[in-house]
Formats: sequence, C-alpha cells, structure tokens
Amino acid sequence: MKISFITAGGAGMFCGSCMQDNTLAKALISRGEEVTLVPLYTPLTLDDDLSESSPVFMGGIRLYMLHQYPWFRKMPRWMTKWMDAPSVLNYATKMGVSNDAKQLGALTISMLKGVNGPQKELVLDLVDYVTNHLKPDVIILSNILLSGIVPALRQKYQGKLFGFLQGDDSFLDQLIEPYRSEAMSILRSSWQHYDGYFTYSDYYRRYIANYLSIDPAQINVLPLGIDATPHKGQPKLLKEDTFTLGYFARIAPEKGFHVALEAFSHLHAKHPHTKFRYGGYLHPSREAWMNDELNKYPHLKAHITHIGSPKGLSEKVRFYNEIDALCVPATFEEPKGLYVLEAIANGVPVVLPSKGAFPELVASTQGGILTLDHDPRKIAEAVSSWINDPNLHRLHAHTGHQRLRSHHTSDKSAEALIGFLNKDVSRQDAVKK
Repeated sequence: MKISFITAGGAGMFCGSCMQDNTLAKALISRGEEVTLVPLYTPLTLDDDLSESSPVFMGGIRLYMLHQYPWFRKMPRWMTKWMDAPSVLNYATKMGVSNDAKQLGALTISMLKGVNGPQKELVLDLVDYVTNHLKPDVIILSNILLSGIVPALRQKYQGKLFGFLQGDDSFLDQLIEPYRSEAMSILRSSWQHYDGYFTYSDYYRRYIANYLSIDPAQINVLPLGIDATPHKGQPKLLKEDTFTLGYFARIAPEKGFHVALEAFSHLHAKHPHTKFRYGGYLHPSREAWMNDELNKYPHLKAHITHIGSPKGLSEKVRFYNEIDALCVPATFEEPKGLYVLEAIANGVPVVLPSKGAFPELVASTQGGILTLDHDPRKIAEAVSSWINDPNLHRLHAHTGHQRLRSHHTSDKSAEALIGFLNKDVSRQDAVKK
C-alpha cells in the first residue's frame, strides 16, 4: 500500500506530532508498506532518523509574505523560490519565528481557505506533486488544520483520505475572535472530504468529536506507540542519598513546567537530597517566563539542572537514565503524551494529573501514579511515596517497562492503522457491490 503523510513542520522545535508521524512511517515501511512524509511550512525537526521524505512544500516564509504583502504576490516565482530552501527555513526558525496561535489568526483563516487564499499556487504545487508524482493509495494529514488543501486534493485525488486528530484544539483555543469562530466553522464543515480520522486515546476521540461536531464512529483510536529499541534504560534501585525528579517536554505554561518546579520545591523541603533536572524545547518568547519561575526558588538553584533541548534520541535516552521519575503536569487535556512512554520505556515511572490521555496510558502500562489535580503538594506527596517505599518505585518502573513493550510499540500502532485501512477498503468495496 502506498501511503503519503502530509505533515506540518514544527517551526524548528521538536514537534511530538512530527516525531510520531515519522515513527509510524518507519514502522509501516518495516512492514512492507511504501510510505512518504511530505513536510509543509518548515523542515521536520526530529530526534530520530528521517523516514522517506519529499521536499518541503508551502514554505513558511513565502506563505507569510504572500499573506502579509499584496505586492509580493506579483513577483515571479523564480525570484522567490529560494525562500523554500531548507537552509533558509531552518535559519528563519532559529531566529525565533513565531508559531504562537494568538498571532496567527488571520494567517490560519487564510490557510484554511486553500486555493481561495493568496497561497493558491503553492497549494496547487502540493496537489500536483502528491497526485501525479507520489500517486498514493492513502493520504493521511497529520492534523486537520491542514484541511485547507483538502478541497483541491479531492478534485484530483480519488483515493482514501484520513486526518489525524492530535491536539488541534489547543491551537484553536488560543486564537482570538473572530478568527477562532471562523476557523471552527470551516473545520466543522470539512468532514465531508474525509474518509475517517485517527487519534491516540479514547478520551480524545470523545472530546474532539464533540468539539468539532464529528461523528465519533468516524474516529479510529490507535495505540500510541514508540520504537522501544533505542530506549535501553532499565528499572534501577533507588539510592539512599539521591533522588532526581525530571521534567522533559516543551518548556511552557501549558505543559506545566511551573507546576513541576513548585512540586519540586515541596519535595525538596521534605527530602533535602532530591534534585530536579529538566529539558525540552524552549521558544525564545518563553525564556523570560522560565527565568521568572526559576527565580522564585533561589535557594534551590544548586539542586536544579537545565540540560537544554537534546539534539538527538541518544541524548534524550541519557536524560532519562539520569532521573528517577518524570513529572509533566500538563495543564491542558493532553491528547497523546509521547514523553510518558519514553520515560517508562527507560524504566522511569511517571507522576501525572488524572486528565486527558494520561489515565489511559498509566492504566495500560501501570508505570506510574496519577494525582487528582495540579496541586504541587499532592504531586510532591506522590513522589515521596516512592522515596519512602523504593519497592513501590521499582514495581511501577519494572511493570511499566515490560507492559510498554507489549502494548505501546510503533509496530502495534502500524498494525492497528493497517487493520483500519484494510477494513475501510473492504467496507467501501462491499458498498460498491
């Protein structure tokens, strides 16, 4: 089966959706499927080797210029094509190009209009490449904010078209009016172009179905999975003289960095031998906020270590091997949580709020503890239970380490995806007969 993933680049940050698309694509290829990633806007920033990929389409710089400056639309293509070079796009993202939803309302609506917006020629370039060069049996969009390209695709493409639902609401909810309402209206009318959707948790299936007025029966739940092979960390015995709490995710309020930091302050007051290590993508606009949060705890400076953003999977695995527990108390309804599986895969138990996809992941792996809310004191108490009872810590670490490899590998995700695709083809053939 020939499958094309159309995937939005993460503007220079390690994007969970991009990484998951790549991991799933590699698992599908290993099963004999022919898969190509088609990046949009910017090159993909990944912590693993890239699977088969095409050039970048609809480059972010040109999109912005087309949207912002009418005079730019009159320039010949040969004069602006250099803007789509990966080196130029990567340089622009290093300069801190914003991907803040609050600043992108008008551009979001323009993109959702597809060929009816100033980016018409770029959309048609993409459609031509996918339909005439790749010629896939199935197209999968990594998020439905890419729906603006779908009407043009449907005019030339007769195969199966699916969309992933994996966090679109967190972007939409940040848009200011009237952009949010207009975007929601466009997306709620786009379901007719899709053959179905995929998501990674039953919670999010129910939530996003109501949010976007989609029939829940159209949404298929895949098991969230990672390639466990490079995650070589093993459950370890706790040392009496040290315990390190870790945070690894985007350093931002919505991921709960400040909550984890406050939880550590309570933990350290009770257990002075504890330390806190954190890392993840930090957008330039969030650096001052992060420093303000750290400055609230000057007495803990010697016990806190910032490792930055690991440049590859090996550095990430090294980070997990340096911590004894992971805490990412996301303040929004997390639809996936890849960092949860990565920690557990390396023998590191997790403490998380009981919301979003977290309860399903913890129930499936039995690799951690859930707290009822974001109370930093309750998070500290949960971590204390491990320090006070190392056998409980080892039970969560060991059980999670084993169950992840049975339930949450990328091969399991690929197997489920192919099963849904084959089932859909069989159902459509039956309807035709």
